[in-house]
Amino acid sequence: MRLVKRAALRVLICALLLLAAPRWARAIDWLPVAPEDLAMKDNPKQPGSDAMILYRELVDDASKAGASGDSVEEYIRIKVFTQEGAKYGHVEIPFEKNYQNVTLVTGRTIKPDGTIVKFDGQVLETTAEKLNGLKVLVKSFSLPDVQPGSIIEYKYSMQGHAGWVHSQEWIVSQDMYTREARFTYIPDDAYGNNLRPMCSTYLLPSDSTLKQLPNGTYVMSVHDIAGIVQEPLMPPERPIQARVEFYYGDSEAPPATDPSDRYWNHYLKKWDAELEHFTDKKNALNQELSKTVSPTDMPEAKLRKIYAAFNRSVIWTPKITR
Repeated sequence: MRLVKRAALRVLICALLLLAAPRWARAIDWLPVAPEDLAMKDNPKQPGSDAMILYRELVDDASKAGASGDSVEEYIRIKVFTQEGAKYGHVEIPFEKNYQNVTLVTGRTIKPDGTIVKFDGQVLETTAEKLNGLKVLVKSFSLPDVQPGSIIEYKYSMQGHAGWVHSQEWIVSQDMYTREARFTYIPDDAYGNNLRPMCSTYLLPSDSTLKQLPNGTYVMSVHDIAGIVQEPLMPPERPIQARVEFYYGDSEAPPATDPSDRYWNHYLKKWDAELEHFTDKKNALNQELSKTVSPTDMPEAKLRKIYAAFNRSVIWTPKITR
């Protein structure tokens, strides 16, 4: 009986250690590798490329932000064509330490002959920027034995702190060609009926399939996205990146993408009402105004009288310097 108890205790301790340890290299069910992808020598859609993204999947889940924080999971599979393209085997994941943390990093290299080399190295953490209390860190790691002809793939997860919903966006354009990518955003439903999730799109291809499901989740699939090639004296990348930005807006407001002025007219009325409520001096202002203008005055005459009364009420004393 004592041996059984000790064995059970060892099992329990091992389970607790596994739960407490970072999930840097947990078991992952990787997608199957197509033989034609492994045999590929160049990008047929963009010849001469150093590498290309074969598949990418990004899932942003803010549905439990209030209780346990929002989460981000991303999976990327890359085909390396040249020695220069082997640089993509070094991966950097930036995150804001005050609001989130990287909880999973795993990856592997598939050599040209199909041999699989799993990542079991170190994940390093360095400070990228620290300013006014904001601390941006980077988790970095290098996949093993990356060479021309290899396929590399990795996954990572980030977990936000409870009570925070981060600005969510899908950066569709990368620095290399993307053959296929899928995106999912599950919004926070804790805002009640006053706010609803919305999105704005920029430079998406005409055949992209962005849609919102009945449960509020946004999904999108894209393919054949050209990479943004760095050039001397080029403008910042962001204005030329295809992307989707998410935010929360008034449930009664028209979509921000509405071509008319209905969106801004809605918010102008809303903000004007909020300002009036905040100042709450309308009656006193009307009483003072009735002493200056007459109901029969024309609009221009009213403006002139108000302007003159304002100038009389302001005492201006020039400052004399010696």
